[in-house]
Amino acid sequence: SAPTVVISPNPASDEAVFDLKNFVPGRYHMVIFDETGRLVFEKTLQINDRHTERMSLSRHPAGRYFVVLFDENDRALSRTGLVKK
Repeated sequence: SAPTVVISPNPASDEAVFDLKNFVPGRYHMVIFDETGRLVFEKTLQINDRHTERMSLSRHPAGRYFVVLFDENDRALSRTGLVKK
């Protein structure tokens, strides 16, 4: 199966949980952009097939965000939307 990122809850208010599934073991780079394209979060993750990441949204304003996961070769593997209410 293809790598997937499921965000819950979505829309979210205080915290979002990212459930990453079907990834080949390795290092990945998760970035989150706001509606204007500004980078608001980035983190390098070590994933072994499945990984769960939590993120506090309390410091971020309401709006639409875009979550992109890149592999070690900077290829975008997953693009997902997140709504902060």
